Amino acid sequence: MDGRKRVYGLPITIPKELPLHGFLRCPKCNRSLTGSASRGKQKYHVYYHCTSSCGIRFRAQLVNASFESELSLFAPVQGMAELFAYAIADSHIEQTGGRTSERKALNKQVDEINTKLSRARDLLMDGAIAADDFKEMKSSCLLKLLRIEAKQL
Repeated sequence: MDGRKRVYGLPITIPKELPLHGFLRCPKCNRSLTGSASRGKQKYHVYYHCTSSCGIRFRAQLVNASFESELSLFAPVQGMAELFAYAIADSHIEQTGGRTSERKALNKQVDEINTKLSRARDLLMDGAIAADDFKEMKSSCLLKLLRIEAKQL
């Protein structure tokens, strides 16, 4: 049975020379550019080309080099990267700081209520309190938990 398994073709692999495969658009027809390699006399030449018959084809080395040079224009000046990181961290703390401390307080309240409920169960098992008292304590604790959960949303 193991030898009868049908093989459905080779997995699709993208050569490392085509990192922009699927991200580029054709300037004529706006379709997605794909990539392939053509065999020359000495070596393979890699191209980005259109999937339609419009005939657009670009050398992958030139496209990748021009993309890298264009991308380098957006690189931050030395020292600015740390400043951006601090600004983003400060903004994040400013926007979420109150919520995280509030959430921690609510989680602490939930833990305290669960501890009280656990103690009440222990007292019920030991026979120190009556079943009716335990039911009242439990309903009170569950009501408090529902209020806290409503605040968390």
